[in-house]
Amino acid sequence: MGLFFQMINKVEQEGYGTVTSLTTDGASNMTVAKRNVQEERPQILLNTCFAHQVELLAKDILEL
Repeated sequence: MGLFFQMINKVEQEGYGTVTSLTTDGASNMTVAKRNVQEERPQILLNTCFAHQVELLAKDILEL
């Protein structure tokens, strides 16, 4: 069982609520993990962190 599934199950089993969304950076390992979550739990909204994307864009621009 992956780390995301462990976290989701812990949150829900401990009674903290229902996981409805996950936000990660855009790294390839996170993309694969989110795909796995989507297959098992299609009701969970999966997001890529906008702030992280802006940071990467700014870094690319400054390197020009």
